[in-house]
Formats: sequence, structure tokens, C-alpha cells
Amino acid sequence: MKNKSTKQNKKRPVGMILLAIFLIWAFFNIFSKVFINKNFLDLEVLENYSLLLYGYIIFIVMLILNALSIYAIFTRKRLGIKILFSFLILSVIMSIFMYFLSIGNLDVLKELAFQSRIERGLSTEGIDFAVNPIILGITTFFISVFYLFLIYYVNKKRGYFNKWKLNSS
Repeated sequence: MKNKSTKQNKKRPVGMILLAIFLIWAFFNIFSKVFINKNFLDLEVLENYSLLLYGYIIFIVMLILNALSIYAIFTRKRLGIKILFSFLILSVIMSIFMYFLSIGNLDVLKELAFQSRIERGLSTEGIDFAVNPIILGITTFFISVFYLFLIYYVNKKRGYFNKWKLNSS
């Protein structure tokens, strides 16, 4: 009987597994865009506003919070929920912040997007459509809603981070 309840406590909800998969993808996505690819449009926008150093600091903080969030999901540490909330809230704030920086100077953003696509060997068709305040606003809205949904889900499942005990004596 005792063994069965211990196994049951270790079982992870499918939502938490999917969240962990998303966080792992997000970690490698941010890492590759910031440190490997260097054609990350957000970095170019930040550089245009002389905020590149701050951008790197924020992206490094996001990477650390993301990695700790993944660790917290697998280990179910109590502090994990606060770390996870911090990462998700920072992601929403950065999305909104980058939106306002982007619409602050659309001509520069279009030029940066054009150059970025040429450097990567991609088509430059549709840049005028993609780089306009309405499309950027809709994209930012949906990204923010997605992260707010994740915050809601994590809050709903906050008991998950208190269940697993290493020593089941």
C-alpha cells in the first residue's frame, strides 16, 4: 500500500510534462538566438536603442530562470513555483517591452528585418506586412496570452511543487 502511494505521488501531470518540453525548447531557442545565431532581431532592435548590454543581461537572466524552472519541474522544489512565475512574468514583460521598442521606429525595424532576412538567405517579401504595428501588436497579444495561460496553469497546479518528498519514511 505504501509503495503504491509513493508511486502515485511521483506521477507527473501531462500538463507539467508539456510545460517542461516547452521550457526546454524555449531555453535552446533563446540560447541559440542570443549566443550562436546572432541574427536575432530583438538584439538588433536593442542595439539600435543602445540597450544591447541590458538586453544580454536580461536574456541571461531569462536563461537562468528557464533552466531553474525546468529543474524545479523535475524535482518539485517549493521554490520552483516562484522561479517559474518569475520566468513566465519576465517573458510577458519582455514581449511587451520589445513590442514598444519595435513600434517606436518602424522604418529602422523594417530595415533591420530586411537585412536580417538577407543575411540568412531568406525571402524579403512580406516584410511590409509583417512589420507593422497591428501585426506586431496581434503577435505580442497572443504571446502574452499564451504566457498568462501558463501562469494560470502553474498557479492552478501549485500543489504539484509540494507533493514529492525524497525520503518516504
